[in-house]
Amino acid sequence: VSMSSPSKILMGGKKAKVVEGNAQLLCSDALTEVFHRLPARTLGSCRMVCKSWMSLLSDVHFVHEHLNRSQQKLLLFANDRANDRSLAMVLADANGYMYQLSRPLVAQSLFVHNSCNGLLCLGDSKGAVELLNPTTGESVVLPKPMYTAGSSQFSSCNWHCLGFCPSTKQHKIAHFYPGAHAGSLEVLCEIYTIGDRIWRQIGSLRGAPIDRVKSLTS
Repeated sequence: VSMSSPSKILMGGKKAKVVEGNAQLLCSDALTEVFHRLPARTLGSCRMVCKSWMSLLSDVHFVHEHLNRSQQKLLLFANDRANDRSLAMVLADANGYMYQLSRPLVAQSLFVHNSCNGLLCLGDSKGAVELLNPTTGESVVLPKPMYTAGSSQFSSCNWHCLGFCPSTKQHKIAHFYPGAHAGSLEVLCEIYTIGDRIWRQIGSLRGAPIDRVKSLTS
């Protein structure tokens, strides 16, 4: 019976760890590629499998890459009947397959502000704001802005825009609203960063008619 020296055993252990690490890396890369090829609706179920899959599928870089590769198209229909208020969403893929997602409206006067990276920014006439992932059905209702359309101090003209900041990898919502004085050309702005709990007022634009500023942000 031959006995290996401790140094050889140690070297063998290091090589085994390197091989194991490479195998795990290869498996991770292969798994990521598989996920990139799956429709977003399927990924929503995959996120529930384990923590590592949840972490991977929630990663901002993965989400952006999957969105860039995706050939799915979203059709949005708002049902305005008094006895059946719902938001119908139809997804169509490259093969022509279509399936429908639907959910109840969160307000009596829901409308879409805009979309960004597959997310919908929804609002109502009272100033409520909701972010919706139409594929997974997940949604987040944001805190009320400091200014709302129902306030008698301001004009009822206000709007929101959802955007993405590449440097911080965060989604943000900008809320624009007019100054307090009637006929004012001042447009104020506050920002909400997804994950925070408060709106931050960041300044104002002066000397631009409010309809003109709205057209520039649309």
